[in-house]
Amino acid sequence: KDKKVLLIGPRNEAEIFTFLGNGFGRKTLFSIDLFSYSPLINIMDMHNLKFADNEFDIVYAGWVISYSENRTKAISEMLRVTRPGGVVGITATLSPVSNEDLIAKRGYMVGSKNRLQNLTDLSDLFLPFVENGNVILLAPTSEDENAGLACFRKSLK
Repeated sequence: KDKKVLLIGPRNEAEIFTFLGNGFGRKTLFSIDLFSYSPLINIMDMHNLKFADNEFDIVYAGWVISYSENRTKAISEMLRVTRPGGVVGITATLSPVSNEDLIAKRGYMVGSKNRLQNLTDLSDLFLPFVENGNVILLAPTSEDENAGLACFRKSLK
């Protein structure tokens, strides 16, 4: 309950209540999104976090990195606000479908044109930061592996 947590992108509050239901404290749980109806969520951009360095034990970006056109900047900000020894977790939809095929099927494109196709793509988002820590978990979040989770632990130095 004493771990300070930042949730990025919980627009409809579901992730907030999931974390609270799993024992995280309301006073140590902070949430941001680009827009939201909820008073539990502060309006902020993950590319420009208005928090101090080393403020959070856990930063979780659920299903939002796919919308970023500057993922290195977003992850840099997440790591900046994470304490030494803390963890950044990112979940994302993974799909080998080309942009053209997706547009042909749906009629439109959602998210970045730089799509994450597999778990390696998700893990590789942390490559620019390997001197600051390491990936400690990389796993599919569904049986058909169309979604993944990557967790990066920030070094203690």
